[in-house]
Amino acid sequence: MDNSDYKYKFRTIAKDLGDYIKVIDDEKSLIKFILSKAREKGLKILLINDCYYIKNDKAMAVLHLNVSDKINRLSYIDVVENDDIVVNTNLDVAELSSLILLIMLLESDINNFDILLTNNYVNDYDRDYTTLRSYIRSSNIINLNLNEADCIAESFASYTLSTLDLPIVRRNIDKKEFLDNNLVYRISLKNLLGKSSTLNLENILKNTIKMLNTFLRKLKSKVDIDLISFDGKGLYDSIATDAYVDIAIDKKYENDLLDIFKLYSSEYLRANLRIEPNLKFEIEKIEEISYPPMTEDSYNHISSFIELAINGIYSVDSNTKLAISSCLLSRAKTFDDKLYIIIIFRSLSEDTLKDMMEKIKLAAKINGAEIVERLSIPSWQNENNKLTNVFSNAFEKLFNTSLKIIKTQYSLDGILIFHKFNVNMVSLGVKYKQVDIEKSTFEYKDLLKTYSLIEEVLLELRKSLE
Repeated sequence: MDNSDYKYKFRTIAKDLGDYIKVIDDEKSLIKFILSKAREKGLKILLINDCYYIKNDKAMAVLHLNVSDKINRLSYIDVVENDDIVVNTNLDVAELSSLILLIMLLESDINNFDILLTNNYVNDYDRDYTTLRSYIRSSNIINLNLNEADCIAESFASYTLSTLDLPIVRRNIDKKEFLDNNLVYRISLKNLLGKSSTLNLENILKNTIKMLNTFLRKLKSKVDIDLISFDGKGLYDSIATDAYVDIAIDKKYENDLLDIFKLYSSEYLRANLRIEPNLKFEIEKIEEISYPPMTEDSYNHISSFIELAINGIYSVDSNTKLAISSCLLSRAKTFDDKLYIIIIFRSLSEDTLKDMMEKIKLAAKINGAEIVERLSIPSWQNENNKLTNVFSNAFEKLFNTSLKIIKTQYSLDGILIFHKFNVNMVSLGVKYKQVDIEKSTFEYKDLLKTYSLIEEVLLELRKSLE
């Protein structure tokens, strides 16, 4: 197939997908779209453990794609043709590009691979995949979920989800009298770029929980305010991208609060404009209070823990300079008597993981809390490099340069299923660009590069048995 045929297939599939999602109903999904293409080719489709397994003629490898994104009335896929064909979307760009790649492979003459389609989340870790294991026809697993291009991942970090409860003591107040003398405001920090699920930690420098805590401390140094609640969250288990605090202030100092907020928020936005162009600081008056104000000691403990807690990259690979260990403040939720916090640890090293956890435990202990481990998924390393070598040789043959082999904190979708399987597993993806918080883009030439690599790998795997 020459390049014009590839380009035609890419354009057709992308436009068909764009038309498919324009009319939304409960029966439509990205997974069902690719299943329809498999049926058109007459392939057998099995539903096992809530996963779809597409059987081809032979299986020298299993191509795995986890599709977590859901289409809705705001979803779009736009195909733009200039010097190259460009796809713009607000869907998960890594999933979408891999979906198109899979369909192109299905419509090719290559028939020595099976496809596994899943819809997994972290809390599916304990699901029993014993039945699925008996249907997997190859020990070579290729995950199409890496947020990096021109490389493959063969080592995958462990994932640990922990929680803690920071105690809150509240003041005894007469609610009516309190609201007669005080005003309640909500200060929000929104639209951190980390909201995109396609972004790796290396691209995320901030955390709204941390940022808002620093802002609040600065605000309290200038005007007397009481903290009522502190909430923050991210997408699934990612870094916190939105946060807000509810505060109370004596009516006499309302203008002082608004003037200081305007000054400090402008400083924050200017300082972060280059790396966080969509960041929004907002303040609004609210009429009710969810809880009485917390005591000053409770506020100080919350502020202290957030300040002390590790957030972001903890260690990097000396060769690739990519993060191999990190700790994220993922969520904060206020209740009457506690602030509930979720912390995510990722690490390729057990020693580093223990070091991070000890630091968080110490910060929690200082402030009257105890960290509890809720979920632990072990790291993954292939027992041999046979599949990696096939990829390396194919890449050098096609592009006359060496393939970068990396360790990653991500690609968790594969570990969720295959951590108990006797397989060799790698992950790769298609190059993309994050345009803004609501838009990502990828180009035909970049998808073709990944497609060509997988095609060559499948051909090499076929030759190995001839």
